[in-house]
Amino acid sequence: MGRPPVPGGRAGRGAAGGAAIARGRAAAAALAQPGPPAPPGTGGFRLAAAVVLGLALLAGLTILAVRLWRGRYGTGVVGVHAALAIAGLAVLAAWLFAG
Repeated sequence: MGRPPVPGGRAGRGAAGGAAIARGRAAAAALAQPGPPAPPGTGGFRLAAAVVLGLALLAGLTILAVRLWRGRYGTGVVGVHAALAIAGLAVLAAWLFAG
């Protein structure tokens, strides 16, 4: 069977990987900024968002590693990755818009 076709072949895969790394770095840089003072009651939201998004990143890297080494991966990991990413973004949005 092989890999599904990607627009641009190997260059397309490299560009997609580079874009994913750039998005990860941008998210990390955004979380590292001091930002506005937290409204009362939302002090732990920033840390919670960072932890949950970090776990989502770990799940995404697990998917990538399994895909590269074995070629197939379980869909459960994809579901966990999606759930963590959505939860992390929701907590981050709550922290950002709570003011």
